[in-house]
Amino acid sequence: RGDRQTAAERTREWAALDPSPDMQLESCRVWSMAFAALLEGRTADTLALARQRLQAPANTTDLETHLDLAAEVAENATADALGELLDLADAADVLKPPSTAAGIARFRAKVAALGGDEEPEFGRAVALLRESERRVLVAMTLVEQTEWLAGKGRSVEAEPLLAEAREIFEPLGARPWLERIDAVEVVREAAPA
Repeated sequence: RGDRQTAAERTREWAALDPSPDMQLESCRVWSMAFAALLEGRTADTLALARQRLQAPANTTDLETHLDLAAEVAENATADALGELLDLADAADVLKPPSTAAGIARFRAKVAALGGDEEPEFGRAVALLRESERRVLVAMTLVEQTEWLAGKGRSVEAEPLLAEAREIFEPLGARPWLERIDAVEVVREAAPA
């Protein structure tokens, strides 16, 4: 909901644990360290920790959660670093159910948008996320798509996407995402008709 201080406090205990031979405990510990780095704006550390887990994920959840973290700092990463993470996700030797394929598609669309792709496949990512019933990620991806559309002068196309994302985020009180929606709406309203 945007309360970074509370989020940081809740992850400190996990991040402070010693490394563990238990793969799931270790995954939680590394995720907590990466999340703390994300909250502190340490992009390189977030990416390095995500890369560490994506090189040999313990399971599907390990792959999904660390790819989601990497997606949150993608705007501040190099194209090469993001491409490497996509390659690791594609090559990961874990079960990739539809929800995982959807998460990879979302990350791929973000990377394509950041790389200046003419038409990143946000629509495909949203469709896959809908199929796997990941509503919050659907809304996040819709916001990212609308930001891309606004940046390309295509704000009118964003209107129904913004409305759907707002409908998901308002009941959650997801302040940072609602602020991003508001920012796109300002750009849309200021665009020539």
